[in-house]
Amino acid sequence: AAQQADMELVQALMGGTRAMREAGERYLPRWPNEDVRAHRARVECAVLFPAYDRTVSTLASKPFSKPITIGDDVPARIRAWCENIDLQGRNLHVFCSDVFRHALGEGLAGILVEYPRADGVRTRADERARNLRPYFVAVRKADILGWRSAVVDGQHVITQLRIRETVSEDDGEFGERKIEQVRVLTPGAWATYRKAKGGEWAPHESGTSTLPVVPFVPVYGKRASFMLGEPPLMNVAHMNVQHWQDSSDQ
Repeated sequence: AAQQADMELVQALMGGTRAMREAGERYLPRWPNEDVRAHRARVECAVLFPAYDRTVSTLASKPFSKPITIGDDVPARIRAWCENIDLQGRNLHVFCSDVFRHALGEGLAGILVEYPRADGVRTRADERARNLRPYFVAVRKADILGWRSAVVDGQHVITQLRIRETVSEDDGEFGERKIEQVRVLTPGAWATYRKAKGGEWAPHESGTSTLPVVPFVPVYGKRASFMLGEPPLMNVAHMNVQHWQDSSDQ
């Protein structure tokens, strides 16, 4: 419960004034005998000084003040991948900087190695002709729904990982709709689940991979244990909330 409360707090602080206003009484309690409408007006007038977000951003930028150096022993093919490591235009330096910022601010983040659907691909030549290759996906702490782990050959590894994700699908001629789904990864296999009309989660798609592991690497802010991380700057977060409350009182 404490970890969940910390997570909600830092998410609201990093979300800025809008997120703190949406939190309402959670971080800006009503005064004794204060009218609900008066309190709502006070919340809507409050403006957050982004001390927590600025501190996290400043500290996270320190290790990345110089570009990541890729050694000469790295194959040319992988060096090219690093220029667009997530297939969304971010190079390895920018991607890692963003992941570290989320880990520092929220306590945990992760890097998932993904691969596009490769139906009909049988040879390396087919793969290169369709420009298929692995890419990185940044995973936020709130999207890690659960996992299972075991000690295999003396090493702690993930045997199942459940991740929340949002995908886009065409809706009509010009529209687009966002669909929330859960991806379940196990060594050598994957599956996705979506909510059915009755509200129950049901299988959507599934498939296999050639990987004997779950290709996910956790990145910790403050490591508590395997796959569990805590925000290391919680004292700054609580001070930021105090400033939010004091400024409103004044």
